[in-house]
Amino acid sequence: MGNPNSGRRPGYRHLDSCREKIKVSQTINRLQKLVNGDITGDEMPPHAVTAALGLLRKVLPDMASVEHTGDVAERYVIETAPKVANVQEWLTPLSHLAESVGRM
Repeated sequence: MGNPNSGRRPGYRHLDSCREKIKVSQTINRLQKLVNGDITGDEMPPHAVTAALGLLRKVLPDMASVEHTGDVAERYVIETAPKVANVQEWLTPLSHLAESVGRM
């Protein structure tokens, strides 16, 4: 006999938002199985595929239509270090830091 405290209590109900996520996940899993060949077209006829894709379009954002239309409020200019010929040339101005790290 199992632990009486395990599992959900009778009458437990998921939140509507959670139930919606589960439905979307199940729809995506089913479409993936169809594409991968795990289920056949007989198990998921064309009208069911069309309905599943329609449901996904309502729930998932269409990333192809996202466009930025705002103005840039601030502009930043970053000055980078000049190009150096070798590591020694780069370390020369930082030699005081290298010495303090060596003393630790």
